[in-house]
Amino acid sequence: MRRGSREIWVKRPILWGLAAYIAGLVFSVYFRVEALYCLLGMTGAALLALVFRRKAVFPLLLSLVLIFGCLRGALFFGTRNPLAPYVGKRITIQGTVTGDPQIESDRAVYVLDVQAVQTGRTIHIAGGKVRVGHYAGFSDGGLSRSKSASQAQTSPSGHVPAVSQDPSFSVDSPDSSSAGSSGSFPDPGKGSFSEAFQAGDVLRVTATLKEPTGPRNPRGFDYKGYLARRGIYSMMNASGRNVVFLKKVRSFSVSGMLARFRRQADISLDRTVGGQEGALLKALLLGQRWTIEPGTVDAFQRTGLAHVLSISGLHIGYIVMLLHFLFSRFPLQRWTPLIFEATILLLYCLLVGAAPSVMRAVVMAVIYSVGKTMGRKSDTINSAGVAAFLILLIRPMDILEVGFQLSFLAVGSIALFYRPIQERLRLLPSKVSSLIAVTLSAQLGTFPLTVYCFNTLTPWSVLTNLVLVPALGAVTMGGFLILPVGMIFPAAAKIAAVPLRVLCRLVLAVTDLAAKLPFASIPAVSPSIPAILVYYLVLLTLSRERPAFIRRPYVVCTVLIGTLVAGPFLVEVRKPKDLEVTFVDVGQGDCTLIRTPDGKTILMDGGGKEDRNVGEDTVLPFLLKNGVSSLDLVIMSHCHYDHIGGLLPVLEQLPVDAFMEYPPGQAEPAYLELKETVRRKGIDVLTAKRGQTWRIGREVKLHILYPEDRVVKSLAHGNENNYSLVILLEYQDTSVLFTGDMEDRVEYYLAGRIRQENVDILKVPHHGSRTSSTESFLDAISPKAGVIQVGINLFGHPSPQTLDRLEQRGARVYRNDEQGAVMMHYRDKHWRIRTMLQSP
Repeated sequence: MRRGSREIWVKRPILWGLAAYIAGLVFSVYFRVEALYCLLGMTGAALLALVFRRKAVFPLLLSLVLIFGCLRGALFFGTRNPLAPYVGKRITIQGTVTGDPQIESDRAVYVLDVQAVQTGRTIHIAGGKVRVGHYAGFSDGGLSRSKSASQAQTSPSGHVPAVSQDPSFSVDSPDSSSAGSSGSFPDPGKGSFSEAFQAGDVLRVTATLKEPTGPRNPRGFDYKGYLARRGIYSMMNASGRNVVFLKKVRSFSVSGMLARFRRQADISLDRTVGGQEGALLKALLLGQRWTIEPGTVDAFQRTGLAHVLSISGLHIGYIVMLLHFLFSRFPLQRWTPLIFEATILLLYCLLVGAAPSVMRAVVMAVIYSVGKTMGRKSDTINSAGVAAFLILLIRPMDILEVGFQLSFLAVGSIALFYRPIQERLRLLPSKVSSLIAVTLSAQLGTFPLTVYCFNTLTPWSVLTNLVLVPALGAVTMGGFLILPVGMIFPAAAKIAAVPLRVLCRLVLAVTDLAAKLPFASIPAVSPSIPAILVYYLVLLTLSRERPAFIRRPYVVCTVLIGTLVAGPFLVEVRKPKDLEVTFVDVGQGDCTLIRTPDGKTILMDGGGKEDRNVGEDTVLPFLLKNGVSSLDLVIMSHCHYDHIGGLLPVLEQLPVDAFMEYPPGQAEPAYLELKETVRRKGIDVLTAKRGQTWRIGREVKLHILYPEDRVVKSLAHGNENNYSLVILLEYQDTSVLFTGDMEDRVEYYLAGRIRQENVDILKVPHHGSRTSSTESFLDAISPKAGVIQVGINLFGHPSPQTLDRLEQRGARVYRNDEQGAVMMHYRDKHWRIRTMLQSP
């Protein structure tokens, strides 16, 4: 047996235990095993280990660890929302702000530890955490301070007993006599950490309690799971005087003191550095990445430098270097520096939020220092295994966090490939070869997962890391030195921080410049799970520490890659060809993806919202995560922003063969920008009008039913909605009718001209408004199902009358706002319809 393989498989038993524990956690994620069954399994495995303690103890111990992993997962998924009885109701809660506020453009976001709930005139003792979004736009900016309010006690059992008229819970309206004096209200729109409520503030919030939803589109972000892993199961959105400050609780706990230190550090960086340079330092030192402007964060992502904005081993390494330098100047006993170092690193970990990457780096740094103190060399893979085990014991569902996965994949890959790569770069200066080897080896380990999650390739990342990582290291070191000085001597620190400010400005300028280089960022579809598994098997096979039974690694790699390449072709032969129509959830707007049986892709509309980039945030990720790397046709139903706002990033970043439209009555700026992009990209423009039929692939036809040149102006009568394309998609013996935002005048016109009796699916016009879906039109087409593309809105969409008309005609109604994306597959003369969310 080779030395390397013996070490990784025999001398590192922690890896076996870790693998078994992770397998148990993953099993619990997908099968949701009851905790009782896990306890019974652990008892059985323990008894078997006692009986066969000499023959099969190792497999039985691994089985015990695996079942224990199942138990930890089962206990997590068995957790119930303590505020579940109040979901969907407008209530008043009292709670204490925990952790830092997150400042966004139009709101501040807080997490409240709830102590009491009021419904009507009844007060309940309650527990749990609630995520509160506090929006700007209140009328008078008043802040009520209730002097008589005192903190309610949380029921340890989680039960919510009724408490009659507790005067300590100030739940009267803010303008009542119980409210105290008014002060200046924190403005969420200012974007300043120091202007928001802080940890320890007791607030009273009145709003409707909601539960977060899971993924709203296929392979979308699971926001519900993300919050659940942080112990948050409920949300509230409130504005103005619906958020009332009651008092401040000054906590002398470690978390309370760290919160105050973090706030003072934030204020100090604002005073001494300020601007985006200060925001960069806050991200590097305090983990406050949200203080950086979105455009700057995007530039770091496009250049492959996003990892430096997340506190990890790089930052912990600089702290360890500073501590070793300081301790070397004093005659201390052997273990004293280690105790100080471990304590400082632990406090820093808690200070910046204890993300998985920070915890991993801290544990590995402490193990390294222990080994150094004892005169023994620590093993990177063993240290990483111990760190992973500790993190997952404390927070088992971190296994689902992308940050956890990327952090440990990077460390493992560096451990396996750093030296082989550096040896091949021996002609370069040692520091240059070392930095390149670290970057390349880390990217080898994280590459497929990064593409899977973020759908981006960054070809210039090695060069940008080579240039900017040392500069960012200097910025981080300088920040650690200037921060304590600024908290004690702010005037002196402001002068001393001038070189640091200049260096920060230079880093930001170079990053912005690098982000504008050709091919700085290339969109990429998410690889399949089998492809990712094969990739890591190939990496392990090619490493020096591969298992001993792999004697011909290149042959094994060839077989693995050949299987991966041939597999889809073998499956494709047996797989039935489907017509797929996905009504994408883009909020208040339209967006539909059509995939034909012979692989053609059509995108109709792209949603759009003035205060959010729907194309970048929703449409483009949806396409890339679902394997769409190019589009054969993009269709604009009409030029309103809630239909075309999300198309611009798609046209900019993906290859598109053709763009279909009917010229609008009045062109809006977004439409002009869209047409300029189409012209610049050389995309063919198809002008659609009534009477045309476009064949897409072999079997799908698009019949254009409207507009008709001779009547469109009279029917539209200045209403851009009535310029909407009306398209009948025909495939075999079924059809889908797309209607844009057409209203009743067009419907009356079409009702007597449609000769299609089997419109199975109707894209309900104009988000289900009362001015559409008229009786004569619905009677003419007799749809079997209707899809309403609608989100939260102020227009009352969908109209109750429209819903009634559809239901009276036997059409089953699907809605994006309630059910998320609607996925339809036509196979064997039947439509199979699924939704991302269950109907309420």
